[in-house]
Parts: sequence; structure tokens; C-alpha cells
Amino acid sequence: LIVQSVIFGSMHFTPDQGWGNVNLILSLSVLGLCLGIITKATGRLGAAVIAHAIFNSANLLLLWLVAA
Repeated sequence: LIVQSVIFGSMHFTPDQGWGNVNLILSLSVLGLCLGIITKATGRLGAAVIAHAIFNSANLLLLWLVAA
């Protein structure tokens, strides 16, 4: 589960963010760990997919509110 989480976080690497990638990869690795725990706990991938969608939607809303 830890390896999967680090891979999940690393998949979000963005070359133009420089050192910002460290925080991004660490925080999204924690998200990956949470999504993995959700999947193991429920035995279904759908719950983690919904949690990921909620996470993405919340971040988009936050970006929209900050930009406004």
C-alpha cells in the first residue's frame, strides 16, 4: 500500500513546479494512502474513485474562490 501511494503521488510530478513538487508528491502520496485504505476497507474501487472526485472538486472550488 505504501509503494502504491508513493507511485500515486509521483504520477502528479510537474517539472515546472521545481521544489513545489516535494509538497505536492508528499501530500498526494498521503491521499493515495487514504484512497488505498478506503479500497481495502470497502473491497470496492468505486468508493475510492468517488473520494478522489470529491477531492478534485473541492480543490477546483478552492481555486475558483481564491481566483475570484
